[in-house]
Amino acid sequence: MATGNVKRLVAVIRDQIVADGALEILGKGWKDHIAELRLIVSHQFQNKGLGTLMARELYRLAAHEKIEEVVVKMMRPQEKANFIFKKLGFMEESALPDYVRDISGNKQDLILMRCDLAALWREMEDRFAESDWGRTR
Repeated sequence: MATGNVKRLVAVIRDQIVADGALEILGKGWKDHIAELRLIVSHQFQNKGLGTLMARELYRLAAHEKIEEVVVKMMRPQEKANFIFKKLGFMEESALPDYVRDISGNKQDLILMRCDLAALWREMEDRFAESDWGRTR
């Protein structure tokens, strides 16, 4: 059950949602500086930069909310997602062995990755030209 504030983004093509992203600010008090990022992109739109563009907009929302750290969670077999988030400056912080089940019901390790927002911005600025920012808003 969500206890914090959730900001959502969706990408729609021809009346179909092709990507969905969320930034959940984890609450007040001792976790008010942390948010969890969740992002899913339809298989046919993967490897086209859509997820990266959406992640960047979620980072903008995090900065607006004065978030200092962003975390992501994924299953160990999600190697592509792991690779992408490492490229964005996330580091694997911990793993919980056999903690979640995949769509087939098989237990998988849950991976927790974390990055501070300042590092994310540095990485994003290196990857995209200023003219690209205007096209994504």
